[in-house]
Amino acid sequence: MSKKIIYLLGLLLMPVLVACSAEVSFRLDDNYSYLTITMSEESVENMIETLLTSGDSQLQNVTANLRNGDVYVTGEVRRNGTTQSGSLIVQIGDQNGLLDIEVTSFNFAGYTANQAGIDDFNERLANRIASNARDRENDSEFTDVTVTPTGLEFTIRTPRRE
Repeated sequence: MSKKIIYLLGLLLMPVLVACSAEVSFRLDDNYSYLTITMSEESVENMIETLLTSGDSQLQNVTANLRNGDVYVTGEVRRNGTTQSGSLIVQIGDQNGLLDIEVTSFNFAGYTANQAGIDDFNERLANRIASNARDRENDSEFTDVTVTPTGLEFTIRTPRRE
């Protein structure tokens, strides 16, 4: 991931992390520096709910429940004068130093994505994440991304330069 992307990610995440009362720790070893961010279940749920209902979103009454390895999201969409409920499941982890986000189930507002549609969406999402990280000038990478019922924790590891 380029320094610019990490800097922008930091700028974007900082207000969210402060608002969510995230715990941030920093450590060094002989080869790397590590930035670890830990968020409580309530903080992650509030952040997801805020992200999904802000701006021009049609979603309302969104709830997010953390589980081992994924987030189960439910909500409602107002469509054609009626309110329709739905859900989606998002898995969050790390793969090859990149943040790995995959939708594993989608059933919203009467639309259910088949496996081919979910696979296509996940491939496009993975390609977008990979293209943003292709020119990783400082070789930073996501490690140890963990979602549990009690919260979310992830680490960004960066090689030390002399």
